[in-house]
Amino acid sequence: MKTEDLATLEGLVDTYSLPRVLEALAEVCNDKASHLRSAWQDENAAKRWDGAAKYLTRAAFVNPVLLVQA
Repeated sequence: MKTEDLATLEGLVDTYSLPRVLEALAEVCNDKASHLRSAWQDENAAKRWDGAAKYLTRAAFVNPVLLVQA
């Protein structure tokens, strides 16, 4: 990932908090899963995006201090 992209991500975390950014990424994953189901009828790929969304949602609710220490 490019340095400027990392800086953008850091800015989003600074502005919204890590949990909110993780929740937004989970929403993106859910949208991708829906698109794969409706446009491509690709249930296998959609399930992988669903799994990523669930993982990110769980991570968003972990104590942010623990995320920094990991």
